[in-house]
Amino acid sequence: MSIRLSLMPVIAALLLASPIAAQGLDPQLATLSTATRINGAPIVDPLFVRAVYAANGGKLLWTDPARFASLQKAIADSAKDGLTPADYHAAALANFKGSVGERDLLATDAMVLLADHLRHGKVHPETYDPQWNFGQNGHKPGTPPTQAEIDRAMVIINAPDVAAAVAAVAPTHPVYTQVRAELARYQALAARGGWSDVPAGPTIKFGETSPRVAAVATRLSATGDLPATAVRPDPARYDEPLKVAVMRFQTRMGLTADGAIGAGTVTALNTPVATRIEQLRINLDRARVLMADLPKRFVIVNIAGFQIYVLDGETVVWRSRVIVGKPFRQTPVFKSAINHLVFNPTWTVPPTILKHDIAPAARKNPAYVTKKGLKVINSSGQVVSPYSVNWSGSIPYTLRQDGGPDNALGRVKFMFPNPYSVYLHDTPSKTLFDTPMRTLSSGCVRVQNPFELVQILLGADDPTWTPAKSQAIVDSLKTTTVNLKTPVPVLLAYWTAWVDNNGLMNFRHDVYDRDALWLKALDAPVG
Repeated sequence: MSIRLSLMPVIAALLLASPIAAQGLDPQLATLSTATRINGAPIVDPLFVRAVYAANGGKLLWTDPARFASLQKAIADSAKDGLTPADYHAAALANFKGSVGERDLLATDAMVLLADHLRHGKVHPETYDPQWNFGQNGHKPGTPPTQAEIDRAMVIINAPDVAAAVAAVAPTHPVYTQVRAELARYQALAARGGWSDVPAGPTIKFGETSPRVAAVATRLSATGDLPATAVRPDPARYDEPLKVAVMRFQTRMGLTADGAIGAGTVTALNTPVATRIEQLRINLDRARVLMADLPKRFVIVNIAGFQIYVLDGETVVWRSRVIVGKPFRQTPVFKSAINHLVFNPTWTVPPTILKHDIAPAARKNPAYVTKKGLKVINSSGQVVSPYSVNWSGSIPYTLRQDGGPDNALGRVKFMFPNPYSVYLHDTPSKTLFDTPMRTLSSGCVRVQNPFELVQILLGADDPTWTPAKSQAIVDSLKTTTVNLKTPVPVLLAYWTAWVDNNGLMNFRHDVYDRDALWLKALDAPVG
């Protein structure tokens, strides 16, 4: 029996015992509940609070003024991670009216909440997203804490510097720390008044003169896209330094970097600094939810960013563009592990595509099926003519496309268990990767450079595997499955703000309208 399992009955007994013997602590501890309010603030996680005092012999924890001040600093600093100090009783603790014991209880509640939110994220997506399969992130108030959670709380309590110990539980991966640094920069921009809008008008092209050019330059200077050292003799002329700045900005926003200052670019320029801060806060919390206890090596797809990465520790060792699901056939957010690859895969048409795409076209002209390279197969496994099929209503046939260069899945697919029938795959439609808004698939993820990923995965799994071996299998035209000895974790995630390899802050359009729900939960008061 594990230590955690053996201790759980003891922990449960300590939590439910009444009264708890407390040295210098109000009897209120024994009956602490979510209905308890201290100095106007609710006790959000009474079971966790009681467990912490039980583990510490019921002693007061925050009588040392320096330690209490350090906890208050940690609470104030939570804003630097995109959290809200008010969630951690900042005002109630700063202007406390009550007994020493009551203040201690409130401070401990603040500490366990803040540490959990910094480590695992505040938002619990499973409460509003039925497709969420990452599991519950962190501790859910109202449930008994695990021994590991109690142990982590005690590390903070026993630390010489409480604020530093609290800060240390946040993710340290550059994916998180770089965005956190950008949040500080944008918060400073907001404190200085943000930026002014660029007036609407016709597209401004390189070399033209317009009174709006000065407003564009001022706006790009605010975010550092146009260096303060840029020499621009004529403020109204769209010159080379400003073009470089515009293209840099367009790249950061995921727009076509053509240098033309059109409606899309102006809309992005005029997005308020407060909105950008909200995006940063949302994506910092997403990172906390997804990045706790990550494996050393994993594949991650950023759905909103149309990118796929392989990370080894804190290093991005490979990246490529991807195409993801249309807004009405969204690529789901989930985690799994790639366990095998299929070369020259066949493609069996999914029911949704058969119903909504293939059947309507076949009703007009059954030859459409043949032109797509699809075979119609009956329940006996026989190929039948598409002209013999009633394409209206229920269709009791399987449509399959043989492997080859024109197959919808390309020459290779990457498989991982999931209930959504979603996987990574090649595609014959390579030109679509040049499209900035790549929400074009029916839910699966198309990879621009799949054979680079093949070599990374199979090369690590089998040192003798070479690109030539992959090519030989492809050239054979035989459908071939290769199992990974060690499955590789894969995360399909959704980030609308991140820092790229060049250190540039990137923002993306919320293609699936998921940010608003996350922000609502992030800003909702606790308790």
